[in-house]
Amino acid sequence: MSFLKRIMKEESPADVMNRLPGLIKENEQYMIECRRTVHRLAEVGGKEVKTSAFIQKEAEALGLPIEKVSETGLLITLDTGHPGNGVALRAELDALPIPEHPENMKGPKCVISDDPETSHACGHDAHVGMLLGAMRVLNDLKDQISGRIYFCFEEGEENGAGWLSMLDALEEKEVNTAFTIHVSSRMDTGLVSVEAGPRTAGTEEINAVFIGRGGHASRPDLSINPVYAAAAAVTDLAVAFVNQIDPNDPVTLGITSISGGTAQNAFPDTAQVIGGIRFFSAESGKLADKIVRKVFSNSADMHNCGIRFEPSMSFAIQPTINDQDASDLATRVFTKILPEGT
Repeated sequence: MSFLKRIMKEESPADVMNRLPGLIKENEQYMIECRRTVHRLAEVGGKEVKTSAFIQKEAEALGLPIEKVSETGLLITLDTGHPGNGVALRAELDALPIPEHPENMKGPKCVISDDPETSHACGHDAHVGMLLGAMRVLNDLKDQISGRIYFCFEEGEENGAGWLSMLDALEEKEVNTAFTIHVSSRMDTGLVSVEAGPRTAGTEEINAVFIGRGGHASRPDLSINPVYAAAAAVTDLAVAFVNQIDPNDPVTLGITSISGGTAQNAFPDTAQVIGGIRFFSAESGKLADKIVRKVFSNSADMHNCGIRFEPSMSFAIQPTINDQDASDLATRVFTKILPEGT
């Protein structure tokens, strides 16, 4: 946070804040072109080879040292040469395995993915473009700011392929503050949200298998039908969430599939329920997990079934909670360079 604090100090060079809007404007088209390039490249998590090579080329043009993190992630360092803290700025590289339509509501898109089966449907192309722009702007200001800035281009955000390796790499860098960004279709263009507190949800996968006993549909008494157990569990879970989750600390429930059996006249041995929960506090996430396991176990028992919770049923991501001091600092800076509001 040191380099931002220096900007905010009264005795800091006045032209730093004055130069920022101009430098950002100068690099606007560069950021747009970077975003379009990454959009065309569109690669899924852990396989962002072309995307990573493009970012590396841009960093090399600035003469910045590059560390490869895991398979395709990159950690690029800007050392100002002035004493100060370390700040991490992060973007993710990966696209989604989703085909892209060549048109939107306004007509043909200006750029589409080269891969017909993969597209940047979550905005990560924009994140990379913005971080590359920030890298150029801050490099131009390095003689007037302090500390070290770490540009984190993280692979595999969607499938979790790269976050742990990036954290391990940053562990050695004495990072004091981290800033990241995500585009949002819910906000008007030109606005920036930097509120403190929970901003994005944590997640847990739901993956449970109800274990019954297969048999012919003509004699349900000789079988144990796990499909009924799975169906009852899903229905009961929805009611339990409504009545046991604090509405002031909400958890969303998404059951996406019940699967079991392939024939209309035979009971399967097992039925599987998958889905997920999203939560904004660790406490509500733990409570939701407890409810899911209790309801599923009781439903299985009621129908004389066994229950198996798969290893993947775990907390994949904890909520993102903005630090109050960092939020206040960002608000002050944005108010100066974006006087129309944040």
